[in-house]
Order: sequence, then C-alpha cells, then structure tokens
Amino acid sequence: MLTNLKKMRKEKGMTQELVASMLGVPLSTYRTWEQQQNTPRATELVKLCSFFECSLDDLFGEDAKNTDYKNIMGRVAHPVAVPSYAPYKGRISAGDPIFINELHEEQRWVDPSVIEDHPNGYFLYVDGDSMNLVVPDGCFVLIDPDAELCTGDIAAIRTDGDEARLKRIHITANAITLIPESTNPKHETTTIPFSDEMQRVQRIGKVVWYYYNPLDRG
Repeated sequence: MLTNLKKMRKEKGMTQELVASMLGVPLSTYRTWEQQQNTPRATELVKLCSFFECSLDDLFGEDAKNTDYKNIMGRVAHPVAVPSYAPYKGRISAGDPIFINELHEEQRWVDPSVIEDHPNGYFLYVDGDSMNLVVPDGCFVLIDPDAELCTGDIAAIRTDGDEARLKRIHITANAITLIPESTNPKHETTTIPFSDEMQRVQRIGKVVWYYYNPLDRG
C-alpha cells in the first residue's frame, strides 16, 4: 500500500480534491489510496511518480519490501516515471480579448499520458468567465498548437494581430464563430468572416487538458 502518499500530498500543500482532479481519477478512488484500502493500477502509479517526482520505493515507503510492485507494473514502459512538465506562457482571456504575455521560465506539471500525446503543449492561465461552464476562471489550460481544430473544439484564437481569446469554435467555409459557454449573459457569440481583413484570425491551438487550483494564480 502507498504508505507515504498522504504525507507527500500534504508536503505539496494540496487537497485530495485537487490531486485527484489533476491525476484524472475520481476523488473516491484517490481517497482509497491514501487510506491504504487499494493499490493503484500501473498507469496510475506512473502518474503518481511523475506528479510527486518520486520513485515507487518513495510511494510505498516502509511497505515497499512487502510489495511486489514490479509485478503490479507489468509491462509499463517506464516503471519509475520521469517528471513531466509543460511551459507556462502567460494569460489568455475568457472574455474580452487580451494579449498573451509569454513567460518561458516557468513550468507546470502535466499528466504524462497527456504530454506524451501533445509534446509541444503549453499552459495558459484563463482570465475571465466567458467559458466558465467548461473551464473555470483562474484555471490553467494546456494548449496544443499542432492539433487540428474542428467545429466543437475549445480553442485559443487570436484576432486583430495580437489579441487572443478562448472560445468554443464553429468553422464554416466562409467564417469562424466564437461561442461563449458562460453563466454570465454579457458574453455574446461572435462570427468573423474569413474575408474580413480587419479581423484576421490566427488559430493558436486547441485546449486538450486543464487543471484548477485556487491557490495557484497565474
């Protein structure tokens, strides 16, 4: 059992709810790990090692000698995960367009299975409530600049040269429509014709993952 898991979480100053959310597991499942009622599957152990930047011996603690975790891991390619991070490049609006402020020195943890599928992904901090039914104000979204954008995706879109915003998109042959999903009625759907040179549209990337920590402000 994971005898050190609760201690590691508390050392990071995080709640059970936040860790479970970032790992992509139900809170009830995560609690059984801390309560030593269940042992995670191999893929979940990899995520835990990455998230806490530790080895399996660290996770199992004094119980490591009594646990055949090599058998638990099976054929997982990386039994002790290398920590996975993505750069944080600043803020994006979920409301009125604002500038993306690029910050290259910061890194934030990302689920290793996610970054494996989106190796060039980077984080933006969401500033605004125009998408709060899907991504909350104050969360960090992982943007994949290489992903193909399709109707229905949540995307980072730049208009008027340098202004950027986060919206649900609908694409036709002649225009792109930016759709808010918000509890705030002030946000309105905007349609931008591709022929409008004053509203040039640049597709920055697709939202592929996010996390929310009210104590971590961008």
